[in-house]
Amino acid sequence: MSAFQEIVEPPDINDLLLDEKEDEAPTFPPTIDAASASASASESDSEDDDEEENSLSGSSDYSGSSQSSGPLPDHHCRYCLISDPACVAKCVETQKWLCNCSRTGSGSAGSHIVNHLVRSRSHQVMLHADSPLGETVLECYNCSAKNVFILGFVPAKADSVVVLLCRACVETVPSLKEMDWDLPAWTALISDRQFLPWLIKIPTEHQQVKAVDLTTAQIQKLEDLWKQVRTSQRASEL
Repeated sequence: MSAFQEIVEPPDINDLLLDEKEDEAPTFPPTIDAASASASASESDSEDDDEEENSLSGSSDYSGSSQSSGPLPDHHCRYCLISDPACVAKCVETQKWLCNCSRTGSGSAGSHIVNHLVRSRSHQVMLHADSPLGETVLECYNCSAKNVFILGFVPAKADSVVVLLCRACVETVPSLKEMDWDLPAWTALISDRQFLPWLIKIPTEHQQVKAVDLTTAQIQKLEDLWKQVRTSQRASEL
């Protein structure tokens, strides 16, 4: 665990990629009829999944997109395709990258990463290796709590650094008052359903104009599909 140096804030849907949706068919007993059923179910499920995903995502590259040409990087935002490492973060629980964009008129209530965390009931976030703060999972400096919805930061009085602390530690750990930290200045990492821009940068207007703009219904559809995949994966592990 370490304190972070403060970072100064910087001034269609046909291209969205969903590459996790190919699930294995259920296992049947080794009989001729069951084997046929397994092959049929696998083919049918695959076709249904591909058709449903293609209606949302298109192909695995975005050569026709206004973002760029070539294949999408792994860390692209799963809502809008923005892939600036400084603007995206990974949901640790679902392993999906989303950005800190919160455009007016977008279907997202808040930034894309916060919206996904809320809808998927997740709470841990990891920054990109090429982001200003490097690859790190956000956590409390004192107790290692990783719930970003209770995390905040306090500035050190002597140095130009900030320290991540959870709300509970600030309120209940007396020893922290002996540190050279401005505890009364504790500020939550998420404000108005968006991460503070010194932590995860907000995409520029130029980046946002080029991004895919999803409706609320489309975002909900994506989240429902991802939830189905997670449920299927958990069931297959039992």
